Amino acid sequence: MKQERPSNGNGHALVRGPSRMPPGITERELPPIARPPAGVGMSTGEAIAAVARDTIDVATELVRDGIALGKLEAQRAVSEMVPRVVWGLVAFISGAAAAVLAIIAVMIGLGAIIPSVAGRLAILAGVLFVVAFFGAVRAMRSGRVSETVPISATESPVQEGVHKADLPGVTLPGEPGRSRPMIGP
Repeated sequence: MKQERPSNGNGHALVRGPSRMPPGITERELPPIARPPAGVGMSTGEAIAAVARDTIDVATELVRDGIALGKLEAQRAVSEMVPRVVWGLVAFISGAAAAVLAIIAVMIGLGAIIPSVAGRLAILAGVLFVVAFFGAVRAMRSGRVSETVPISATESPVQEGVHKADLPGVTLPGEPGRSRPMIGP
């Protein structure tokens, strides 16, 4: 007949041999799994205190692990974001410099047609005003889809107040006798 090892009640076998603590280490410094099982030689109050200590230790470990994971995740996010920000700045600065140089080139090129610097600056100011005007109109427009957007050939227009099951040839999926979904106002 096979003799089973005594258990501490949670599926772990009790350690064989003397259960003395190493010198200089208190029971509280041990991880929960290395501590003696709760209830061995303890009163009810002591057992409740041991469970409370274990709960606090586990909660402390969870918080510590959560903070460590948060730091690692933040470091990963920053390490992925920094190159994108740098390249975005490089692209923006290069584009702004190219726009300024293009304006200068246009102004010099217009010098052959319009000898007056004031006339060339007036034309440039007019073009920039038109761009600014249309940009402001576009910025003030709401994010709603315009009603003038044409419907594609595959989409059918939505009819207000008509349920899909009321349309000819359309049936609701599901079991017979299933009620129709509620329709919002």
